[in-house]
Amino acid sequence: MQHTNPKQTGSILRLIGTVKDADGRIVSTFTKDNDIYLWNWAVFWAQILKINFCPNDSTVYAFKTVDGTARATIAGVIYGQGSGNPMESTWAVQIGGASTAPAVTDYVLGSGIQQVTPTLPEIITDGNILKVVFSSTFAFSSQTVVSEIAIKGNYVLNNANAPYLLTRDTFTAQTVPAGGSITLQHELWFNGTPPAA
Repeated sequence: MQHTNPKQTGSILRLIGTVKDADGRIVSTFTKDNDIYLWNWAVFWAQILKINFCPNDSTVYAFKTVDGTARATIAGVIYGQGSGNPMESTWAVQIGGASTAPAVTDYVLGSGIQQVTPTLPEIITDGNILKVVFSSTFAFSSQTVVSEIAIKGNYVLNNANAPYLLTRDTFTAQTVPAGGSITLQHELWFNGTPPAA
């Protein structure tokens, strides 16, 4: 498969969707490329970089949790505070049914339906191409229409979870038949551009 320029600037998040019926037959597929990173994605990376560049600096970054509460990071802590790994078992991929276009200031899905833990991320290289891939499968007992997706992170403040969205995007509405499923694969391209869908 031929890839384009591996020195392309910025990163691309490709979403690949597969809808199956109750018998596992493919009903529909789609691919969408979009920059769906939210303000909270920038906060996440700014906090990591700041602590590693200037660990004693008191700067904090503002973010908004999924309930709309304005919060701020903790000056000397990367992910939050608490016992053990404060991010462990708290991240998820969510889907919803709203069609409102994403905005960098989004902090919640328009109409949340379900969330799951995705597969383990895989690092894939091809020359200088570098991407991380994982997928999430959502199953439904009744017919369900889905049209938006998000990655939900978590920051621990005063030993309490503060969940927030890192990404949000919409896609052409997909009808999942009763007993069927939709699998949504994320490809985070750090170098290069995905081939044409």
